[in-house]
Amino acid sequence: MSVEKVGIYYEKQRVKPWLVRWYGENNARGKPRRYSKSFKRKRDAFAFQSDKQAELNSGAQRDDIKITLEELCTKFLESRKHSLRKASLDRYELAISQLKEYFGSTCQIRRIRRQDAEMFIATREIIHPDHKRKSKDLSAGARNRYLSCSNTIFRTAVDWEYIKKNPFAGIPKTKSVPKAWHFITPEEFKTVLLTTSELRVQALYGTMYGTGLRYGEAINLLWNGRDIDFERGRINIEKRPAAQSIPPFLVKDYEKRSIPMPQWLQDILLKLHSEAPEGCPFAFVSPQRLPRLIKKWQKLLKSSNSNKWENHMVANNVLRNFRAACRRIGIKVDTSLTLHCLRKSYAQNLADNGTPISTLKSLMGHSDIQTTSKFYLQSTDANEQRACQALDRIMEVSETDTGMTLDPSKHKKSEKLNLPNSRSNKRLH
Repeated sequence: MSVEKVGIYYEKQRVKPWLVRWYGENNARGKPRRYSKSFKRKRDAFAFQSDKQAELNSGAQRDDIKITLEELCTKFLESRKHSLRKASLDRYELAISQLKEYFGSTCQIRRIRRQDAEMFIATREIIHPDHKRKSKDLSAGARNRYLSCSNTIFRTAVDWEYIKKNPFAGIPKTKSVPKAWHFITPEEFKTVLLTTSELRVQALYGTMYGTGLRYGEAINLLWNGRDIDFERGRINIEKRPAAQSIPPFLVKDYEKRSIPMPQWLQDILLKLHSEAPEGCPFAFVSPQRLPRLIKKWQKLLKSSNSNKWENHMVANNVLRNFRAACRRIGIKVDTSLTLHCLRKSYAQNLADNGTPISTLKSLMGHSDIQTTSKFYLQSTDANEQRACQALDRIMEVSETDTGMTLDPSKHKKSEKLNLPNSRSNKRLH
């Protein structure tokens, strides 16, 4: 049999007499490896032979590569370490540690089947010790992240021709219910500003509520004439490379954007800028915090761990102070109350005032319009009241046009509605 040809043979003494044979690459002794697969029925053997021959002719791997889960994961992380951010790498490392624990580091990836993959996803549990003590269940979002990471790793194995089929492909994601969050009304926000004594903190809250920036985006704004552009009345979000004294800033999804500032926010920022201390490039970082920030960044830089820097590391205790400010004005909620509520409330305010969802998507910096509609547009009491009022107006117009009234007090007891086309007015013969 030719090394390039996939042969088919019949051996009647076998339970499965039809054999398909082909050669792989040369082994350590210089001889080609031999492979075979047996079939009970002739047509199955010929079908497999035809598919295998076409596969080899297209340049596919001739050998079944026996690669372990440990080898695959090591190569995957090595190939992605320069293209993924720290948060993404952390998610992959967590998923990989769980894969190794479940399947074993020495497990050959070609032995992992669809059923095994589904059982792996289904059996994931909370591993954080604090959450374990609270007897919390693994959220749908966390389960879906395990699925997404595992799917990407094994899809890469298919691309690298280690395996032919991704066992995680097609596993449906767990349906997640968006976590309820507190919508901060304009009245509540004004009260928060009035009870916040420090102008720098007022400006930070105002920037998030007035432009919808993420906390990591807002806290990294610089007084450089570009980030906060008073001349054009806009805030510009774009990637900033690292320097010796200033850490980098990475934009989520690498999408830069420009957001207009309302006039009230410009007034606050102009006042803050006029009082900004010299030598502090950050708009919302205090002079006391700046030396500690620089020290932390340079420590990572010297230890070659600069990729571990994250946007939120610029400041700390901001969430604690925001929640304290909300408590002071009497905001007590059972739902989520974080700095991100300022950003979400910005989206809700624009949606309530008729901003097209495509415009809102652009302002928020979302990559998918479903994110804008699913997670940021929740019904409010004011919207529901306006919907009811609209129905009242519709019915008022209808009464004017028809002369009919829905007010029971204006109907006579003996009065009946005369409906000429009604079946009740027709005599039955």
